[in-house]
Amino acid sequence: CEKLGRKPVMRETLLPLLREQGLLASIDGSEVPTAGCILLFGVSPQTRFPHATVAATIAGKKRVVFDGNLIRQREQLREWLSGEEVNPTIRVKRRATHEDRPAYAERALIELLVNLLVHRDYERLDCGHIDVEPGDCIQFENPGGLPKEVVDRCTAYVRRSQNADGGFMYMAHGGSSAPPRSAAGIVALYSAGVYEGKEIEKGLDYLRQMNAASAPEREVAANSAAQNAVISIPTGPTLGKDGRGIPAPSIEVTANGGAPIVVEPILTKEGDRVRTRRATIVKQGDKILAIMKGRSHHVDVTSDIYDEDALEGR
Repeated sequence: CEKLGRKPVMRETLLPLLREQGLLASIDGSEVPTAGCILLFGVSPQTRFPHATVAATIAGKKRVVFDGNLIRQREQLREWLSGEEVNPTIRVKRRATHEDRPAYAERALIELLVNLLVHRDYERLDCGHIDVEPGDCIQFENPGGLPKEVVDRCTAYVRRSQNADGGFMYMAHGGSSAPPRSAAGIVALYSAGVYEGKEIEKGLDYLRQMNAASAPEREVAANSAAQNAVISIPTGPTLGKDGRGIPAPSIEVTANGGAPIVVEPILTKEGDRVRTRRATIVKQGDKILAIMKGRSHHVDVTSDIYDEDALEGR
């Protein structure tokens, strides 16, 4: 209550608060809990709303049904979504290092989960669904749909929530951009059937900048793709102590059109050989503007890989 700037909840203020929040209604002179109150706080809301549940599966199997009130469902589903089978730890490679992190950001999963529980028509005779496709995606699905005019208003709100840097704020009345909410903004537009336009291009460009592996790549990704613009791309960091010294060689590429420029580190190999090469590609739309190749790394199975028994003298 203190954080929300409200008076403490006491016996004399409880009923007015419940009425104000739409959790209590007066019917025939008696005060009774509303459907929302039962769904949120009821001991067993499924007696009145049997389909107020969430069914979860992994690869179409291992079906689990979560019931109880919405607060209980949120806690149980949050624990289930954090499990290694649903959200495994993956190793993400960078240029010279790597890091271990969950396949899906916890904040993104919580946001999707809350939307699944809150933005739903509980009068429809079907449960919510969470389907995990290992190594591919997690799908959150609610029964029902929205009228077109509601979709249009929601889409307009998302557009108003975009900042000048291409990222999205949390609410339209102001705030900074951040990758999680910006990704959610792009998903919201995609879900509404908006697949093209300046909002999509600016939003994707912002996410590419935030996801770039190095400062030079972020600088290149931030450049606008002006008509026939010539962009200079450094091939590496400045040579010398603390980045002071001889600048790395650069290449120049010419960008045509208005599509955003993407700088992406990749790992390549020749045919079936056990030889890999770190490379960086510069793309504009479907067109590759440049390929910067690094040193190749070759594994010689006769000299680089040792037999454990031989090393131990067995």
